[in-house]
Amino acid sequence: MKPPKFNFQNLSGEISSRYNRATAATNLNRLGNKFVVNSVVASAGLIIALLLLIVLTSSRLPPQVPLFYSLPWGEEQLAAKTTMLAVPLVSIATLAISMILSRLLTRDIFILRLLWLGCLFTITLGLITVARIILLVGIF
Repeated sequence: MKPPKFNFQNLSGEISSRYNRATAATNLNRLGNKFVVNSVVASAGLIIALLLLIVLTSSRLPPQVPLFYSLPWGEEQLAAKTTMLAVPLVSIATLAISMILSRLLTRDIFILRLLWLGCLFTITLGLITVARIILLVGIF
């Protein structure tokens, strides 16, 4: 019985195919990682801006601020001005959860980008909410 002949052309095609798939996956990971890094930096910057906004304007705010807009109008909407620190804490929690989930969802770039866009959107809404409260009741 003769040993089978080895086909070098078939082998080089298979190696080339595997290399191309690995290169495409690496390029996809680089794009995904760059987007994640930019999102983390932007989220951290927004949280720092939110904290600075609260700390720098707290002396110009009344003792109670309208924080709970979903409650009926009046005193039920009011909260102590230190309660505004809950907004950056929720933003930090959102960032931490997004970081944990992004570690689990590294294979699907689309879901990863949606996750980080949602995180940025949530933190931006928190910043806008605090800025509107400060502009509404702040004494400038």
